[in-house]
Amino acid sequence: MLRVTRLRDPTGAYYLADLRADSVEFALFGEDVSAWVGSGSGDLGLFGKVSPESFARLLSGRHPRVDLALTGTRRSVCGFDLTFCAPKSVSVLFGVGSRSVSEEVLKAHRSAVGHAVDYVERRGLAVRRGSRDERTLLGADGVVGASFTHGASRALDPHLHSHVVLANLARGEDSRWSSIDARGLYAHASAADGLYFAHLRDRLSTKLGVIWAQDQNGRIDIRGIDPLVLGAFSNRQAEIREHLSERGSLVSSRRARDVAALATRDPKERGLTVKQLHDIWSNKASSVGFDRNELEVTLELDGLDRRPDQGLSGSIPVDEHRYASLLVVSPHATATRRDVVKAWSNSILQGASAADVESCVDLIAHENVAEPGVAETRRALSTLLPSNDAIRVLGPRPIGVDQHRLWRRTAESIDAYRRRWEVNDHLIGFEVGESGPEIAKFPIKRLADHIELRRAVDETRRDLGRDVSRDRSAPSLSAGRDHSR
Repeated sequence: MLRVTRLRDPTGAYYLADLRADSVEFALFGEDVSAWVGSGSGDLGLFGKVSPESFARLLSGRHPRVDLALTGTRRSVCGFDLTFCAPKSVSVLFGVGSRSVSEEVLKAHRSAVGHAVDYVERRGLAVRRGSRDERTLLGADGVVGASFTHGASRALDPHLHSHVVLANLARGEDSRWSSIDARGLYAHASAADGLYFAHLRDRLSTKLGVIWAQDQNGRIDIRGIDPLVLGAFSNRQAEIREHLSERGSLVSSRRARDVAALATRDPKERGLTVKQLHDIWSNKASSVGFDRNELEVTLELDGLDRRPDQGLSGSIPVDEHRYASLLVVSPHATATRRDVVKAWSNSILQGASAADVESCVDLIAHENVAEPGVAETRRALSTLLPSNDAIRVLGPRPIGVDQHRLWRRTAESIDAYRRRWEVNDHLIGFEVGESGPEIAKFPIKRLADHIELRRAVDETRRDLGRDVSRDRSAPSLSAGRDHSR
């Protein structure tokens, strides 16, 4: 889960320590441990690695290069830390894999973080204008921040994550700098996290042949990495759980876990080299029977095991059951676009690019004008869920944009057919075949309509790479149960 934390230290000392040459982060990533992010960074002359002086000035609300105040108001919150954490299986892949594998994992993580931050800036951030009843929200097009990438936990386990520190100031659409309306950061956190993880899964599937699996708790991890291996590299979490257990905390709230994390936090290790870190990780992996060779074999077998229906084609379907279950938890039987982003992202097991996710969401939750921050329109769930008839006939919706658009067009034709001919009994089929009503009983106009729709359905299923046969096991235009079984 993406974590958003308020920052009150304008010096940024915690993050600037990562830039020291003796830090673990510097040992792993060198000069690339940090980078400026946000569309406003370039406008302020901030490029490449983070400068300590510029970063501290920015958190203080001042121009990072000329040291002039950007806003005239005092702020108790100087910034927001958005922490993006890769799943433990991805961190193990990063820590134990060969150099080429580790580099690919790091690229995938940074690409996913970049897309998620772009989403937050476009959709989640806003600035406030006016006061009280006349207060309005404007989009923020000048967000400034810095990203710090970490590769290890304090317990020296592989733990790939990035702290994206956004300064509590942004340039609104009226070109004036002011504090951020932080409500949007929290409201869009789940959607941004889902977008990050979907893009990460897609990138690793594409580049490394990774296949993902979902456990009984709904958690998605790399297939082939045993939970015992993941547990061996989770010492930091074990410390927190032990601390909670010792104090009788049977149910760990977020607040309790935060306190436990601070109480068990050891100083960061200094002076380790990349070789020493990888030796630590390799030895630990070998102790549980999972060395680099085992990992490479897992990736090779997954790549060979990829069947056509598991490939990366856009016709791969979304998990409709998971999508619906994530969406219906929204209050008052309504949902916003960000709710759809979250549900769609987390219902694609093998992942999808951030661009494809948002494009599909735009087809599902179309809006004429983008509303920033918390101002998104709430929609009835019935407008965001596909009809059971369309799923029964066409199969689940595909994740590729072009295929999704084709699916929707044919689904709308099916729904329109049902309305035109008042096919309301969900136990009566209306396909052409022995399990439906006799075709001879159709009025000539409905017969022509029916045949045209049947042709469109067959063409759509064919274009999606799905079975178009009309045997007893094939989906039909039935509005209800298959009476041929």
